[in-house]
Amino acid sequence: MPPAQVGPEALERLGAALGSLRECARSGADEVLDHLPEVGDRELQTVLDDYLDQVADLLREVEASATDVTGRLRVAAARRASSAQVAEGGVAALDDAPRGGRR
Repeated sequence: MPPAQVGPEALERLGAALGSLRECARSGADEVLDHLPEVGDRELQTVLDDYLDQVADLLREVEASATDVTGRLRVAAARRASSAQVAEGGVAALDDAPRGGRR
């Protein structure tokens, strides 16, 4: 069964929701790096720093992916909206077209 068609409004709402995810991921990456604890043990500190760098990198990737998907959703919403307008205009144009045959 093919997936149901989704209207442009739903795509725009999903893109807006991803905007919140993007902002949280960005601020989370900054917060992780702002709060690097010092543990005293050199080896443990290196492992902890590397781990927190990976967490920050992951959050940056989440932000980048959310930005990419948001852009794609905007394009899809615009295409759906324009194709819906063309379809509506096409039906109206057919109704106004002269019909063949005798009067």
